[in-house]
Amino acid sequence: MKNKKESISNSQTDSSVNSTSNASASKLSVTTGQLSERWQALSTRDRLALSVLLVFLLGFGGIYGGYVLHNKVAKQQRIFDNKVAELFRPWWFGN
Repeated sequence: MKNKKESISNSQTDSSVNSTSNASASKLSVTTGQLSERWQALSTRDRLALSVLLVFLLGFGGIYGGYVLHNKVAKQQRIFDNKVAELFRPWWFGN
């Protein structure tokens, strides 16, 4: 009997998840359609300019983000190395 209740509960949960995902998918489909129509309505020059701008911004963001991330990781590595060196200094030098 317990299995039937669980299966009913699971099917209700699954149907609510499916209806939510279907609603999200339909909203995404509508938005994608609108964007596609608007993109096609642009002139070739404007599409090219927006494409170049998008590539530049993504490239700049990726390069700058990588640079910032690298600096933060390097700083944390130096802090860790100093802590380890302080921990083993007495053992290493016999103090």
